[in-house]
Amino acid sequence: MKITTITSSSNALLKKIRGLQERAGRDKTGQFVLEGLRPVEEAVARHLVLDRVVVSESYFQTSTDVISQLNLYEISVVDDRTFKELHGTSTSCGIIAIATIPQFEPDDIFDKSPAIVVICDEIQDPGNLGTIVRSAYASDVAGLILTRGCADPYGPKVVRATAGSLFDIPLIRDTTHGQCLEMLAQRNIPLWICDASASILYFEADLRGPLALVFGNETRGISDEFLQNCAGSLCIPMRQGSESLNVGVSAGIILSESFRQRLTAHPRG
Repeated sequence: MKITTITSSSNALLKKIRGLQERAGRDKTGQFVLEGLRPVEEAVARHLVLDRVVVSESYFQTSTDVISQLNLYEISVVDDRTFKELHGTSTSCGIIAIATIPQFEPDDIFDKSPAIVVICDEIQDPGNLGTIVRSAYASDVAGLILTRGCADPYGPKVVRATAGSLFDIPLIRDTTHGQCLEMLAQRNIPLWICDASASILYFEADLRGPLALVFGNETRGISDEFLQNCAGSLCIPMRQGSESLNVGVSAGIILSESFRQRLTAHPRG
């Protein structure tokens, strides 16, 4: 493993990492950052292309064995003070990598059977989006489609929240509502929305697929385009007077039910 030392905070690599903290930088380069050992380990295990890896001086001194197990070609070491300027967490994550954003096509999602698709409609909170990605992967959905206005799935906060599942599931971002509807119509896949005012309880619906499930914006809910073109709407029953559930929690409940139904229809063993 080649080891280089960076002594200047104005180094081009460090400038690039700072730029990748912003969506504009990620969109321009087609790359994103992984902060911390676990995301880097997950990326290496899945053969994700890593461009560069930077570690803090103290992490390098105390975690040599861990770093060597990653089988990296090269790492760059910077002093602790400079390293703190590179990441968005309050405590030092020790290691940062630059990775290439995966590119997916609709067939990467819709060719899976059954095609259970999650559509995130302008979900803006990174924690919510990360939770939905994790739930989608855990529930074995075919993939996710993110409309314009969603948080960037490759932003550091979302990447951390997905706990590695982002690398295991096809995801298409920055689509218009019209493009979503066209993709579904071409494949005769019904669109279901999740709405607290719906009359159909989520566990009474057939969620084995193929189908698309839409989860809406935290404030505005689901867009009119999807409301006007849905096959039906689902709700989660709650006691009277309780507040509506967080969209990440709601998605987890409904996607888990979809997975349960598919397991019951095709039991293992």
